Amino acid sequence: MQVTSSSSTAYSREENGYQEEMDAPAPRWSPRIIYMRAGVTHLASPLMPFAVFKDNPLLSFHAAREARRPFARVENAAEVVTSLWHQPFTALTEEQRYFLVAWSAMPRISPRIVPLAELAFGIATPGPYYKRWITTCAVCYQEEPVAWCIEIDMLGEQEDIIEIVLTEENMQRLLPS
Repeated sequence: MQVTSSSSTAYSREENGYQEEMDAPAPRWSPRIIYMRAGVTHLASPLMPFAVFKDNPLLSFHAAREARRPFARVENAAEVVTSLWHQPFTALTEEQRYFLVAWSAMPRISPRIVPLAELAFGIATPGPYYKRWITTCAVCYQEEPVAWCIEIDMLGEQEDIIEIVLTEENMQRLLPS
């Protein structure tokens, strides 16, 4: 028999006459509202596909890239790291894939539009670590594969809307240094 209180702070389980009480409060989290825009120029394409992951994709990417480091000097190194970066995206459905238009990377766009062209969306639930990772697919920046992976902490109540600007400063360079 399993009973959970409505406040999620008390839990009792009875198995074979054994009963256990735990009074640990559940961590408090809340959904997040995100405003995101790109402030980067020099992209090969202004279309930036992205997803919101429950696990940090940087960890598996760095491990896979290090495992292939002896081959990093090959002619197709950019293709290899791009393929490694895209691995988490292969398990996603169409409903889990989104895109952002980097208006800053489009020629002949008024500079007044760029700071106003945001994408607003919500993240309803946290991942196992009470975090989510907004992660772009690899894009070509000055002929080099790059991406963005922004951690969103979902613990606590949201006090302000989270504003994310994808810039050169917070980009992930995918080729090993």
